[in-house]
Amino acid sequence: MLHVLTGLIPPDAGSVFIHDLPIEDKASRACLGFAPDDLPLPTVLTGLEYLDLHDALRSRRDHERARVLAHVLGIDGALGRQIAEYSHGMKRKIQLVAALMHRPQLLVLDEPFRGLDPDTASVLRELVACFVGSERAVLVATHDMLRAERDCDVVTILDRGRVVVSGAPTELISDVPGAKSLEDVFLQLTGRYHEIDPSFASDRESFPNEGVTLVKDITQLIISLFAGIVTGMAVLFIGLTAAVSYAYLSGGQVYLPGILRAWFSVENDAPALNFEPNGAGMAVVVLVVALSCVAVAVRSGRRSGGVTRPRS
Repeated sequence: MLHVLTGLIPPDAGSVFIHDLPIEDKASRACLGFAPDDLPLPTVLTGLEYLDLHDALRSRRDHERARVLAHVLGIDGALGRQIAEYSHGMKRKIQLVAALMHRPQLLVLDEPFRGLDPDTASVLRELVACFVGSERAVLVATHDMLRAERDCDVVTILDRGRVVVSGAPTELISDVPGAKSLEDVFLQLTGRYHEIDPSFASDRESFPNEGVTLVKDITQLIISLFAGIVTGMAVLFIGLTAAVSYAYLSGGQVYLPGILRAWFSVENDAPALNFEPNGAGMAVVVLVVALSCVAVAVRSGRRSGGVTRPRS
């Protein structure tokens, strides 16, 4: 519909006029500013070249006003860069400058706040308010009911190409029984509210509990995995310690590879353990035994205190 209103595509029936000028008339474009949502920009141009192109198409010279708007929107320092280097938000801003620079009588904005940071969105709201205050009109197409309710003087709700209702937001809300917001008005008048699955609506209260249960289950799973790893290591080192102790008491030898040789003060060229554990080796043994006890306690608690999910 916006493409028909702005003359980008011809209507199937009827006509569009702006200030008594048909939209097909090139002179009508001087009265119209349009910032589309799909960002069809010539990326090979710089921002300044893009604005100069709009000036040429309108046979105008609004260079100074364009720079002022670019400064207000925070992109004046990027006008010399190619549009291909712009972020999504910067592309939105350069489109807004192009739509406002020639002081149109009608400004058409398609999802104007999409991709804008909060600061720029606030600046745009002020620009639109000033624009309307100078006896000009703004047509905003949006799916954001909260912004429409807050910012628009008149709201027209469309559903599948037809007008459902039109009026001031406060009046629409007061006229629909049970409606507390413009979103409620839309859902009730379009029948969308009745399309919501009743079982889905009835289960909504359980969603927070399900989320908490899921977090608990994940936590318990992590603890269980950690306990299993620690238990396995504990069994390995306790068995090793038992073997060393037995060899020491019986006068035998134990061959140890790698890091275990260092823990038990085995010389690099010595073939076997010399049965004189140093302080670090004994500390490791004590730590492993302690972790083993903790792991056993945690696993016991897991078995006795598991999470029980409610049955559906």
